[in-house]
Amino acid sequence: MGEIDIENLFRIYNVANSLIKKHELLFSFKIDEGTYETAIEFIGDAPFHPPVSKNWSSHPLIFCPDLLDWDNKIIIEYEEEIGKPLRGAKLAKKGHQREGDLDNKRDTKRNEFYKRGGFRLFRIYDSDKEWVVKLEKFLIRLNI
Repeated sequence: MGEIDIENLFRIYNVANSLIKKHELLFSFKIDEGTYETAIEFIGDAPFHPPVSKNWSSHPLIFCPDLLDWDNKIIIEYEEEIGKPLRGAKLAKKGHQREGDLDNKRDTKRNEFYKRGGFRLFRIYDSDKEWVVKLEKFLIRLNI
């Protein structure tokens, strides 16, 4: 995890916490700083936090979301968009016309396990200028 990633995660974490305070929401997020603080292991469809496995680094069904509220089953992921722009491309799955912006197999697998485990996933894209407003609406909607 790079220095820019950590800066972005802390910015998202701080915004989420300020929205929680502003709206008096009952959410509490942990942030992944690279040492498995948010690790979730899936055995079948059942999620475990912290993982029950002893071999975290090579276990294929352990995922570390960027921000996690385990009690409320909320995950916030920061999605980097690193691909080169494609001339005349139709919107990629992530919606920003970049070659590298399609979910890779690990993203797709991860998101499917989150869904099967009952987690609500909010994805923030680095090119989305409206992410704070969208995050606020997402959190308020979950609190109802």
